[in-house]
Amino acid sequence: MPLRRFITLLATLAVGAATLVALPTAAQAAPNFKAPFGCNQRWTYSHHSAEVRRALDFIRSDGGTTNGAPVVASAAGTATRHYQGGGAGNYVVIDHGGGWKTYYFHLSSFSISNGQSVAQGQRIGTTGSTGGSTGPHIHYEQLYNGVGQNIRINGTALAYPGSYGSYHLTSDNCGGSGTTNFTTWGSGINVRSDARLSASVVTTLAGPTPVFVQCQKQGDTVNAEGTSNNWWSKLRDQNGYISNIYIDHPAAQLPGVPICGAGVQFQTWGSSVNVRADARTSAAIVTTLTGPTTVWVLCQKQGDTVTAEGVTNNWWAKLRDQNGFMTNIYIDHPDNQLPGVPNC
Repeated sequence: MPLRRFITLLATLAVGAATLVALPTAAQAAPNFKAPFGCNQRWTYSHHSAEVRRALDFIRSDGGTTNGAPVVASAAGTATRHYQGGGAGNYVVIDHGGGWKTYYFHLSSFSISNGQSVAQGQRIGTTGSTGGSTGPHIHYEQLYNGVGQNIRINGTALAYPGSYGSYHLTSDNCGGSGTTNFTTWGSGINVRSDARLSASVVTTLAGPTPVFVQCQKQGDTVNAEGTSNNWWSKLRDQNGYISNIYIDHPAAQLPGVPICGAGVQFQTWGSSVNVRADARTSAAIVTTLTGPTTVWVLCQKQGDTVTAEGVTNNWWAKLRDQNGFMTNIYIDHPDNQLPGVPNC
């Protein structure tokens, strides 16, 4: 598909002059913003003079489809849903605290409730072309005290090219595939095989450690550091559980982290995709997905090899709400085996 330049009409959302940039102080430093699209995806971006703030527009450049691609939170915060006909269309604003907000325009649908707390990398919507847009793309902004800022990803300033294709960005925002990035605190913290104090110790965290939390569940109540909590986090890389007391977040139950056993959220693609009773092409059809659908994947397993759309794969996803299996070919993720999803 040829790269095109999309024109967005945003006059009614204007906040001062296009070139006005507020400079935050060190005490109000920006979050470590990541790309607003899924893990390992590559998108190209551009800026055009009609923008009223320092926005960048993104479209996929890795061969994937822009329309319907998940839009994910650039950093953790509180998300609100909005609509502006003829301008932003469906859009999400995330308040990150300290005066910082991010905007995500032209969504075809929302994936969050109004006022929901979201984690970095959590899906918040679906890429579309609502409002004043000539084609699917992500219109993305970073604002400080209501004023658009030059966009920085992982602390690095992005260029502002006048057309697509000159600059590309590969996302390391990997929270949206069932894992969420947090940091632990404390020293000598035991990671256990289950959410029980009597469970065997898998490993020990010597000090503060960046971790990916796959899911959380209730277990034994832990009393430590003047706090009581019965929520435990399942750590992806350590393959075990720690008490949420030692996750550096004030909430007892972590925002944006699924309950263990509830599944990992993905988006399907294609039409008339069969969901079967088992990971076999001969298994009974449970239901059929008529078009792109948000699904919760409980687990995955190897089954019959399927060849479709030029791809061959023998991994199948167990869908929670449909209570059946579909080939991973129709899960909108580049990997044959989905990251963050346990084996059945």
